[in-house]
Amino acid sequence: MQRLIATWKDFWASILWLDKVTENHDKIMKLFFCVVFVLGALGVSLPKIPATAESTSWMIPYVPWVVGLFGAYIIWQFAIAWDRNRGPIIWIDRIGHDDFYKFFEVRIENRGSGEVIANTYMTDLRLRNGRRVPRIDSQIKLHCRGVSDEERVILGGSRPATIAILKVAPGTKGAAHLLIPSPAPERFLFKVEPLTSPEPTPLIQQPSLIMSIRTEFLHPRSMDLLIDKISRFVIIPDEKSEMCYRIRPVRWFWE
Repeated sequence: MQRLIATWKDFWASILWLDKVTENHDKIMKLFFCVVFVLGALGVSLPKIPATAESTSWMIPYVPWVVGLFGAYIIWQFAIAWDRNRGPIIWIDRIGHDDFYKFFEVRIENRGSGEVIANTYMTDLRLRNGRRVPRIDSQIKLHCRGVSDEERVILGGSRPATIAILKVAPGTKGAAHLLIPSPAPERFLFKVEPLTSPEPTPLIQQPSLIMSIRTEFLHPRSMDLLIDKISRFVIIPDEKSEMCYRIRPVRWFWE
């Protein structure tokens, strides 16, 4: 069942461009000429399109061809998504928070086959207008709760892991800043470094940010990369929230 869910998500992501085609006439024309080229290669004679739009009856004999090609494309994309999800499957829960440690955290699991070694990194930070915040050079490994930097996070079966993504450091009333928790040499400890500002600043002056988190699954013996996944989240300062911030997934249709 988990493989089917993962397959559906990958399949849906692969055909989202169809929803945006109507917004761009150039893409429609490219698709039309592609269909014409394929029909011509198959030896199908193309009709002469009437100079006026009084009749569309000339299109009727070619509807089965278009529907057939579209159906073949859909089946092909679903088959690719199904094959991609035959091994380990990365499952990421909703963002939660720990009021005691002031952590924003997520639970990750391998809902596919076998055992894997899991690592999670913060890889990118941007303003909501897309401009990069020069804070992360490559990637920063995030703290897995209860695990030291020298230990491996092994996932498989019903074994999950909880990843601390950000830590809130409150200041005076209406002020706070965010810290990135990273692994420490000893278990149950962690290191922190500021996400942007080194000191708490008024929340009302802080911009919303978009961060990218990459989760990777490695082979437990060869350490080869098996699968990885990028998740993007919006960080919204909020004076009314007990955590001073709200974090939610990016909505693809407007962000």
